[in-house]
Amino acid sequence: LLDYHQHEYTSLLNLFIEQQFIGMQIDREKLEAYRDKLSSKIEYKHREFRVQELCKGHIDRWEQRKTTEWLATHPKSKKVFQFNINSKQQLGWLFFDALGYKSLTNTASGKPSVDKKTLPKLGVVGKLVNEYNLMNKELGYVDALLSLLDTDAVLHPKMKPVGTVTGRASGGS
Repeated sequence: LLDYHQHEYTSLLNLFIEQQFIGMQIDREKLEAYRDKLSSKIEYKHREFRVQELCKGHIDRWEQRKTTEWLATHPKSKKVFQFNINSKQQLGWLFFDALGYKSLTNTASGKPSVDKKTLPKLGVVGKLVNEYNLMNKELGYVDALLSLLDTDAVLHPKMKPVGTVTGRASGGS
């Protein structure tokens, strides 16, 4: 055990220190180009969702009803409601009330779930929303990585030699 600590663990620790100090060069231009491409794909998926024959009429009526209800109490307002593909509540309404899907699982509050496990099982539109969500999540990672780069596009991760409960190494910002 002492031999392992002196040779293996110490050399790994030295590697972590070196990696944190020197950093890792990231191609900022390629990463920014990837972010732009991913953003375009997300916009396309959103448009594709909005024009799906199965749900377009439902979404249009929802937007019209919400806007009319708002204007009834705020007559001078110019606000127009748009269906929010990121809203679990609105997606729940679309899938389970408007489209008539049966709830597969429920949230802790008892409402039908539209999580990442359920969406792929809700037909073409559910799969489309799931793909949209996955790309949005990836975009968040890309944006976070870009924000962590120094002026020379070098990432200096904070290495944690014993970063998890099980003793595995991990890293962070």
